[in-house]
Amino acid sequence: MDPSVPDTARPVPVAPGGGAGRAPSLPARTRSFPTWASSLLARAWSSVRSIAATVRWYTRELMGDAAYDHYLARWAVEHPTEGSGAHHDGASDGHAPMSRREFWRHRIDSTPVEGRCC
Repeated sequence: MDPSVPDTARPVPVAPGGGAGRAPSLPARTRSFPTWASSLLARAWSSVRSIAATVRWYTRELMGDAAYDHYLARWAVEHPTEGSGAHHDGASDGHAPMSRREFWRHRIDSTPVEGRCC
């Protein structure tokens, strides 16, 4: 279908019984908001997104989900020339950062276990 041809100029398919297969489509109704309303909605949505991002950050920090990200950032600062832990010839020097799984295993294993909860 050619979009430059209006709906009224297109042939209407005829059903086998002789009647029209479908009615010509009417143009969609568009609703235009006043400029101030669009601006208000945009500011409200921006505020909602900002609050959601803050809640997400706070929750990740509180629950410890960001610990591995902090570890990687600290590792990169403390080992700036080691990069990914591989030499220019591809051999590993043993100083690559721990994987996420290794990090959490090390963190759990290094936490002292006490016989009580508090």
